[in-house]
Amino acid sequence: MTHPSRVALEQALKNISDRADDALEDAFGEKYHLHPNRMKRGATPNKSSDGLFNAGFTFTPGYGSDHGRGYVLQFHISTLAKVPKSVYQELETFAAEYITSILGEYFTPDSVTLVRENTHYKLVGDFPKALRKDAP
Repeated sequence: MTHPSRVALEQALKNISDRADDALEDAFGEKYHLHPNRMKRGATPNKSSDGLFNAGFTFTPGYGSDHGRGYVLQFHISTLAKVPKSVYQELETFAAEYITSILGEYFTPDSVTLVRENTHYKLVGDFPKALRKDAP
C-alpha cells in the first residue's frame, strides 16, 4: 500500500516528465533518426516507451550532495547516431529550462527548485508539503 501523498507526487513527476518529453520531441524530434527498435512518438500509451526522447526523474537520497535528497533529471535519446556531448548538453539545458518554467503548476512557489549539481540537474525541496492540490 502506498501513501496517497506519495502517489500524488509520483503522478506530478510523471506529468512533468511527459511534458518535458513532448517539448523535447517538438523542438528536436527531427534532429536524429529514431532507433529501429523504438516505437514512433505516440505509438504507445506511455511516453517513456516511444519517440526519440525519454525524460524522467530518479530519486536520490543525496549522500555527499550539497542539496540533499531529491530527484535527478534523466533523459535518453533513442538513436543509433552518435550524439556529440555539446548537443546532449544543449538538450539537457533545454529540458531543465522547460521544467523550471512549469514547476509552479505542480508545486507552491519557491518550494521546489531544479538545481545544477555537478554533471546533472536535480529537483530539490519539501515535496509532500509543496505539492499543489490543483496540480494538473
